[in-house]
Amino acid sequence: MPPYRVGVDIGGTFTDLVAIDEKTRDVYEVKVPTTPKDPLNGVLNAINRLKMVYNIEITDFSQLIHGTTIATNTIIEKKGAKCGLITTKGFRDVIEIGRQTRSKLYDIFVDRPEPLIPRHLRVEISERVLYNGEIFKGIDEKEIERKVEYLVKNGVQSIAVCLLHSYINPEHEKIVEKIIKKLYPDIFVSLSSDVVPEFREYERFSTTVLNAYVLPRVKKYLDSFEEFLVSKGARCPLHVVQQSGGIVRSEFVKNKPVVIVESGPAAGVIMAQHIGKLAGFSDIISLDIGGTTAKAATIIGGMPEVTTELYVAEGYPLKIPSIDLVEVGAGGGSIAWLDVAGALKVGPISAGADPGPACYCKGGTEPTLTDAHVVLGHINPNYFLGGRMKISVEEAKKAVKDKLAAKLQMDLIEVAEGIIDVAMATVSRAIRKVTLRRGHDPRDFAIVAFGGAGPMEAAMLAEELGIRNIVIPPSPGLASALGMLFADMRYEYVLTRVMRIKNADVNLINETYSSLENKGISELKKEVVNFETVILRSMDLRYVGQSYEINIPVPPGEVSGEDLENIAAKFHEKHQMIYGHSAPEEPVELVNLRVTVIGKAAKPKLKELPKEKKSSDTALKGTRKVYFKKYKDFVECPIYERSKLAYDSEVSGPAIIEEMSSTIVIPPDYTARVDKYGNIIISR
Repeated sequence: MPPYRVGVDIGGTFTDLVAIDEKTRDVYEVKVPTTPKDPLNGVLNAINRLKMVYNIEITDFSQLIHGTTIATNTIIEKKGAKCGLITTKGFRDVIEIGRQTRSKLYDIFVDRPEPLIPRHLRVEISERVLYNGEIFKGIDEKEIERKVEYLVKNGVQSIAVCLLHSYINPEHEKIVEKIIKKLYPDIFVSLSSDVVPEFREYERFSTTVLNAYVLPRVKKYLDSFEEFLVSKGARCPLHVVQQSGGIVRSEFVKNKPVVIVESGPAAGVIMAQHIGKLAGFSDIISLDIGGTTAKAATIIGGMPEVTTELYVAEGYPLKIPSIDLVEVGAGGGSIAWLDVAGALKVGPISAGADPGPACYCKGGTEPTLTDAHVVLGHINPNYFLGGRMKISVEEAKKAVKDKLAAKLQMDLIEVAEGIIDVAMATVSRAIRKVTLRRGHDPRDFAIVAFGGAGPMEAAMLAEELGIRNIVIPPSPGLASALGMLFADMRYEYVLTRVMRIKNADVNLINETYSSLENKGISELKKEVVNFETVILRSMDLRYVGQSYEINIPVPPGEVSGEDLENIAAKFHEKHQMIYGHSAPEEPVELVNLRVTVIGKAAKPKLKELPKEKKSSDTALKGTRKVYFKKYKDFVECPIYERSKLAYDSEVSGPAIIEEMSSTIVIPPDYTARVDKYGNIIISR
């Protein structure tokens, strides 16, 4: 096998590539601007640079793992396929009525997201499956043919089939799919019984519609990617990162693209999990501040927190297992602006890769968070991307002054500091959402900070939140691409089976688990890389009458009545922990059975630094004036080259540590130490 495993992450501003030599453990990094009009051009540029700088050919790749925002962007930009919906008579408006909830409880002007399928393209058929799977009214195939003809004549490219109670009996949905494919083989079809076989019509319908909406564009993109690899002589399989943090074959994603909506950010959390463990921390806040957004997630006891309650774009529910991320528009490229009342705001609009922040000198004139850091001296204008990309201090100052300081009649430095403060307040709220709102004290965590801007801002956030330790991994600006190489293959399945735990059908539970496990094992057998198979099982439980569930792990082996009693006891404990109360005397109800089949691939081993005694002075490359909030002024600050810092060397703040992909700001009263894996541990 060729020796290089490769991860490629296409972000809003930069496309990152990391290659690891599986024999020597050497890591090779490439960072190039993203090409928004055709993202694959950015990937091609990264692969070409890998060859030019390191002489690594695409034919040397043993595996290529990809993280992409194409599904997310398709939804946000409303550039998906023209879709139709086929549903049970009386249910065409489910995706418009939605569930009676509001993200802002007291805001009566909150708008619901516009349905992705207009009403005239939502058709009903006269069939009915009851809640227990019994067929109450059969299907009229001629009626279905007429409805499909109507949708196709109206230009529909992709059809979502969402019939009532299909999660318990998918027979009618399968018949509808067969008829569609017989009449129009090229039409894309998404069945709710395949995409998300769970009860609750709104969430199931919404997830299936999202799948249908992004499917044609994602499939075309992945087909083009694979054709590109073949044309260049690549022999490696293409895998894609899911939002749950696992990877799957690209062929799987072509049928179920909703699993990659938060693809790249999930890989960053996997990296934080691995790096945090190497640094000696098990409770971690993963903090990814890139060019467009900032993402926060928690890792508890060494495992990322996962949710099935995800909302994308303007609020479309997505009922797919996902790493529990909170994302806010406060990345390096986020634009600073004044609202109608003259208050300073940062984001969510981003300058992106084209034209980018004003300091990039590519036509951007709006001040961004990156421009504020340039004005305050945090970023070396002659060492951006290791010196490959020159940036302008004067253009950054001009943008902040003309667009903000002049209008506010304030000092340039004061406004630049204000931009950072406003952005940090937004990111701080995101961190509180994944900690305090989940019942966790952020002071009990260490931050693993990465992304181009994360290492600059992590200490400011730690100061505000009372967090004592920060871990900056090697090459933090390429961390998501690196995280892909630590991800396992992961296939996840769910099936609704509502029954009370006290008189549950144990045979049905075991049969269902066995069926779901076999599906995942079958998928893993299609892989060409070596792996160890691990199967995880769990149940979604609730008190009878509740409208929400809690996920509880299930031990391996046949499930017995005694096992169910123990699982119910764990449910009471977890309910107490999350909500502050429990009711052990109340009956517990099983709602969903879940199975995750994992193919644990061999993890790349990071090279350890040699144990040599070297002073941090050997990495000192000079000084420059840098603004620090504590001093309310610029101070002459030592600048260090990260690649020259030896194992166990220390740097005291105030200081700046520079590398190709990011800049690390160490404020006064903080100390940075290098561990044996090259991580920088910053402590108060």
